[in-house]
Formats: sequence, structure tokens, C-alpha cells
Amino acid sequence: MRWPALFLSLALFALPALATAATPTPVDVVTAFYRLCAGPKGDYNAPILLEGPAAGAYFTTALRKALRANRDWETRHDSPNLDFDPVTDSQDPLVEHLVIAAESAAEVRVTFNSGLDAHVLHYDMKPEGGGWKIDNIRGGAGADGWDLRHILENPQ
Repeated sequence: MRWPALFLSLALFALPALATAATPTPVDVVTAFYRLCAGPKGDYNAPILLEGPAAGAYFTTALRKALRANRDWETRHDSPNLDFDPVTDSQDPLVEHLVIAAESAAEVRVTFNSGLDAHVLHYDMKPEGGGWKIDNIRGGAGADGWDLRHILENPQ
């Protein structure tokens, strides 16, 4: 009987499909996030993503909860706590020469230019819901360094 050969052939045929169905890496997630931020025509929309329905696909439950709490604090105090866009480390989004690479197993380094200014961001990733999600964004250096979680959890 040829059943074992048929089974082996089907299994080998299915291997490439299984390989393409692999869980996206942290770099894949951050890359997809930046593609979505750029919009279909290069129109930038990350502020909407930070708290919109798409946030669930990219951010951990804990980060989404912190973003909601921050929005509630800003509404109660009629004052911005998060007064810049952490995705572009700026108030005027411009991302040129974007490079996204793994810094470690659970950290992604994003570098880009905004005109003459160079930016380096670090995305802390956590496994959640069967995949990797963004749990924090850090940027700047020295006295200009910032940590999104710290900003959200310590409104001023």
C-alpha cells in the first residue's frame, strides 16, 4: 500500500505553509505598526492608533489600560500629560530613513531621521495572546530621555 508515501508527501507539501504561518517576531510587529502609522498614502495617523481599535492588535492589555487612564486624567484635568507623539518622538511627525531591528529577544530598536534630527526608540515587547505586543516605548538620551510607561503612570 502507498498510504505512508502519500502521507509523507502531503506532510512535506504542508511544511512551507506551516512555515509561513509562524508567529510574527517582535520586529515584524513593530514593522507592521509603522506601516499602519504611515497610512495608505503616507498620511500619518499614529495618535489615533495609540488609543483606537487597532491598538489591541499592537499593544499589551496593560499598556492599553495605561493609555486609557492617561486619557481620563487629561480629560479630568483639561491638560495634556502626553504632549508629544511617542511613535515619532516629536510633535511634528516626520519619519525618514526608517530602520527597524532586533535589539534583543524582546526589544526592538527603531532609528529614523526627522529632517536633521536623528531619533532612536526602543520598543519593549511582551508575549500576549499568542503573539508579541508592544508594552513600552522609550526614547531620547540623558536629560532628554523618556519612558512612555513612566509618563503615563506619573501624570503631571
